[in-house]
Amino acid sequence: MHNEGGLAFIEFDLEPAVRLVGRRQEIECPAPLKAALDRYFRGEDERFEDVALDISGTDFQRRVWEELRRIPYGEVISYGELAERVGAPTATRAVGNANSKNPVPILIPCHRVVAVGMRIGGYTGGVRRKVDLLRLEGLQVDGDRVRRKSPGLFDQR
Repeated sequence: MHNEGGLAFIEFDLEPAVRLVGRRQEIECPAPLKAALDRYFRGEDERFEDVALDISGTDFQRRVWEELRRIPYGEVISYGELAERVGAPTATRAVGNANSKNPVPILIPCHRVVAVGMRIGGYTGGVRRKVDLLRLEGLQVDGDRVRRKSPGLFDQR
């Protein structure tokens, strides 16, 4: 969904019909965003920096989402690490909640946050989708655990 100021919302598995939801209108994916998503799904390190966003949330949610954008492609951090990075080291549940409210998954890579012990944890788009996104980015997922990639291990695709 798109507002005049930029992309406001992405939802997985939408019907192709055009609908009005409040003041947001569902539209076809604009060509520059489609090109960026195509690059991402080809396994390229796409950061979506040129995609205009018009998202709303609390100040805390916005801090969490900004920090999520700093997690490099192919890397993961824990909810605890994310809480520390936003200056709220005891707020791991609040960070997880903000993560789940991310209105533009993939563009703001909330799938790059894992639970204690490198466990997969949850994902609003479904755990299977989270696993697929992490694998696309070159991470190894064994059962419910993620392993950080070793340098050079995933260089050839």
